[in-house]
Amino acid sequence: MLKYLKRISFLINRIFFPSNMKITGKCRQCGECCRNIIIINEGKIIKDLTVFEQIKDSDPFYQNLIFHKICESGFLRFTCLYLLNNRCSAYQSRPVICKHYPSVRMFKYGGALTENCGFAIEARKSFSYFLDNQR
Repeated sequence: MLKYLKRISFLINRIFFPSNMKITGKCRQCGECCRNIIIINEGKIIKDLTVFEQIKDSDPFYQNLIFHKICESGFLRFTCLYLLNNRCSAYQSRPVICKHYPSVRMFKYGGALTENCGFAIEARKSFSYFLDNQR
């Protein structure tokens, strides 16, 4: 039960108080983030490959992505072709999305870290802090 309450608290923080969230940890250079890219277009996560094909020419970065799989939540996952031996072959000129990974913003849209990622997302202040200070 406590596990579910913590998960609900995390989701509420992520959705309603994104500025309260912070990223901790460091990259383990496993390459999983580059194999599981989710694309956000016009504020929505892409769930249809035809939509991706329609916007593919709008951003040069998209030209380097290939469809990988559909995850449990229905989001399309892409793999970046710049990834070679778990390293970015275009690291010095990598796109902004990569430079800022992970970002708190991605969690607002439903993104998540891969299971073995060295990064973590945490609340700066607990949800109860906000409830207690509403009076």
